[in-house]
Amino acid sequence: MRAFKKLGVENPYMGREDFVYADAFFGAYDVFGNFFMKQGDQIVPKFFNVENMQKAIQTYKTMVDEGLMNKEFETTNPTKFKNDILAGKAGIWNMNANLLIQWDQQLRESVATGKMKLISSPTGPDGKGGLRLVGNVTRAYLINKSAKDPAAIITFFDWMVSDEAEKFFTFGIKGENYTEENGKLTYKAPTNAKDVDEETYRQVLLWLVQDTTYNKGTLSLTPEGQGLMKLYDTVLAKEGRDGIQFDPQLKGYLKNPDIAPTGDKLPPVILTHVLKMVYGKEPISDYPKVLEEWKQKGGNDVIKEATERFNKNDGVNLSRTKNK
Repeated sequence: MRAFKKLGVENPYMGREDFVYADAFFGAYDVFGNFFMKQGDQIVPKFFNVENMQKAIQTYKTMVDEGLMNKEFETTNPTKFKNDILAGKAGIWNMNANLLIQWDQQLRESVATGKMKLISSPTGPDGKGGLRLVGNVTRAYLINKSAKDPAAIITFFDWMVSDEAEKFFTFGIKGENYTEENGKLTYKAPTNAKDVDEETYRQVLLWLVQDTTYNKGTLSLTPEGQGLMKLYDTVLAKEGRDGIQFDPQLKGYLKNPDIAPTGDKLPPVILTHVLKMVYGKEPISDYPKVLEEWKQKGGNDVIKEATERFNKNDGVNLSRTKNK
């Protein structure tokens, strides 16, 4: 990041509001807010690792103080985040690996000599790192009990994992999106925003049942795509932070949303103080007081419930799969 700064890159590390898609260093120190861990005889959120949490906060503070991350990162919304990256104003950032080729192409429309590369996530004291791991099932569909023909719906879902469906969702309509001659398929890859949107709609939104890791069909057609698939096996497969999770969610969180993590975000009460510490408005040494506030606002009940459910093995998720 310091090297990018010397080169004049505006955002050596591209920050974003609430650390969403900017949380790699929470991963390095293994303090993601939506995972639990065993601490003594209790099950507590991973942000209870005071030493590592303070190190993560200090890392972000150093980045802000040195101009390695924009001081206005907390007001950077998803649109500005993406636009600045595609305009060549960022050096390093977090993003889904399956967007690498698309974003690389879009970057070159603004910066002809620009090039993106997927690199390993930063690692912490234990030599590990990466973004949070997600579950095996990324989508789930429910059939209404009043549906007139549920069997037809299931048949439709079954068709989506067939070879015929895979070819349609991957490549589109023969003669319009691709041609096939002597068993060789030639795909007309999108070259403008409209066609990219059409491909995304077909491959992501319409294709309800699929392996969402990446689209093997289109990636295998190009050297860039083949390279990306190799990176999944050689880089991404070795990364990722895990932890204890509960399904269904802990009821204690329902009593006070201020103590509950949402998506990739830290609980609001924790996040508010972390941001103040990053900006130097509160001392990082006060972090233990933040945990006491979290506990007083309902966190004690969450810890009690989590511990009881863990001991009873009630809806405990321990094994996760890689976040691609």
